[in-house]
Amino acid sequence: TTEAGPQIAPSRAIGPTALTPGYFACVMATGIVSIGAQLIGQQVLASVLFWLALVFYIVLLALNVWRFIAFRRQMIADLHDPARAFGFFTFVAATNVIGAMLVGIGLVTPAAVLLGIATAAWLALGYVVPWTAVLGNSRRPILDSANGTWFIGVVASQSVAVLAAGLEPLFPQWRQGLAILAVVTWSVGVVLYGAC
Repeated sequence: TTEAGPQIAPSRAIGPTALTPGYFACVMATGIVSIGAQLIGQQVLASVLFWLALVFYIVLLALNVWRFIAFRRQMIADLHDPARAFGFFTFVAATNVIGAMLVGIGLVTPAAVLLGIATAAWLALGYVVPWTAVLGNSRRPILDSANGTWFIGVVASQSVAVLAAGLEPLFPQWRQGLAILAVVTWSVGVVLYGAC
């Protein structure tokens, strides 16, 4: 409140400018339930959820590319917002969930490609997000902006581990590298969990 009365925060616009970085969580959730359904023999449910997760993933990729091209300023602002920036890690986890679903139906080469994309995104975001949203942010105290999305960095790290471990027995020539990647990313996730 000021002498002029209470200040009302402006509402966020609707459309690609307001696309939340964490929207890939719907792919994560749908894909995880699909994998669970497949594991207990519910093939029809698993198949429906598989295709739904894939459609969500493709649509969200297209919307995020559009947002990056047309509304880059808003996307960069999200990277500097400690309450929203960690949501970008949902892309990593969603990509790995799609990869795990592909492993489940025997499409291991596309799953390996997705692991490469997710690992590169995880590494990039692992440096960019903490720096822009927390360490390089002039806002103090920064922890008043902490929320549950900060744990998505943990989920992203461990999703790399899960897909790497799932692919490890299927690629004998990459077995050692995939095993190391799985152990390292799982361990990073544990450390991040403790930090959060």
